Amino acid sequence: MLQPNDLIGYLIERRLLDEATAVDGEIFVSTETRRNRNYQVHVGEEPLLILKQGFREGGEAGTVAREATVLEALSNVALPTQLSERLPRTAGFDAATGILALQLVSDCEDLRSQQIRIGRASVGIARLIGETLGTLHTLGRETLVRAGLASLPSAVPDVFGLTCPHLEIVNGTSAAARDYVATLQHAHDLAAALDNLAADWRQACLIHGDPRWDNWLVVRRRPRARPAVILLDWEFSTRGDPAWDVGSALGDYLGAWVLSTPALPGATLEQGLHLSAFQLERLQPAMAALWGAYASRAALQDVGAELLLAVRYTAAKLVQLGCEQMHYASEMTPAAAALLQLAANIFADPPRAALGLLGITPPPAAAEEKAV
Repeated sequence: MLQPNDLIGYLIERRLLDEATAVDGEIFVSTETRRNRNYQVHVGEEPLLILKQGFREGGEAGTVAREATVLEALSNVALPTQLSERLPRTAGFDAATGILALQLVSDCEDLRSQQIRIGRASVGIARLIGETLGTLHTLGRETLVRAGLASLPSAVPDVFGLTCPHLEIVNGTSAAARDYVATLQHAHDLAAALDNLAADWRQACLIHGDPRWDNWLVVRRRPRARPAVILLDWEFSTRGDPAWDVGSALGDYLGAWVLSTPALPGATLEQGLHLSAFQLERLQPAMAALWGAYASRAALQDVGAELLLAVRYTAAKLVQLGCEQMHYASEMTPAAAALLQLAANIFADPPRAALGLLGITPPPAAAEEKAV
């Protein structure tokens, strides 16, 4: 792994930083370690690069290498502006160390931070999310062949493995996460709904795989100008089901509603939901805008069927969010239990959930259907 003391020398060696700037300039480096080790590099007040190095096992570069492959491939083909302008710019991938260099963007913040700061969900940003995902999902096979991505492997999201997880996953997590998995397994209808949804997984197109709020950069512009967004973290991009991307994006809105509810002594979570920082009725216009922009851009043949599938994937995303919340927790929280219950409710009646939770009116034919 690249160490902080070696960073400047590495940047010079890779020609990502010239020696004069390294000697005369003020180089500022910040480190963030989650799934990967990330270094953000600034020269004075100007952003320069972010270096991503995945934790490799057995010499494999893993998901960072996949992100590098996808971004490099997409940069070499003609793309619609609704996608090309919203991709991060790469500055090279070092296969020997598994380090991906990306250009840092000035004057921006991630969508979660932005919406927490302003205290609301932006309808305009939601439209851009739907438009971006819809554009990505309409890339034809010819484009993917030219980009060298037609043979990109397909992978089902990890959440679908929670109903019967591998032993090493169970042993490598917290007691709270193990309790969460056990609760899911004992909720037989919910577990069966997840298994059925996994069985319906389609290898339809290139998907991002993880379009959560944290992975959208909102670029600040002059007042009253249309905002700009950049979709980060393509590590989980794959040939997969486009409805997962949409449901995953929608699930973050419902997750914000539940997870921003304060814990009140003597009160249930349900009683405290009216104090959530993100009220459901104020999130619904954004969710409806996201879906509307997506459906329009993706030119869906059966809007109703795709909506109900996306709603089911929204439920799966809530299960995933709950598990992530428990990863470092000491005990299972009421909010995590509420996410499981909300997911079960959505699976039980997707048309009703589309209207009552997401604020999206299903087409008449879809409203009469129920997912198995």
